[in-house]
Amino acid sequence: LEPGARDGELLASVFTAVTRVSEAEDIASSGVRVVTNAGRAAGQEVPHLHFHVLGGRMMSWPPG
Repeated sequence: LEPGARDGELLASVFTAVTRVSEAEDIASSGVRVVTNAGRAAGQEVPHLHFHVLGGRMMSWPPG
């Protein structure tokens, strides 16, 4: 991924959406984990960008 001139604006928009989703799903108050996977080693067969908003339960570390 190559950084671009508007990446800051885009990233702010993504995390605004993450906040809205976590509030709508009633998981914001307990905390959320935001995950994105990129590339074949991450399990992608078709290159694209998306985010998973995980919450509502205790999570372990390391993930996966």
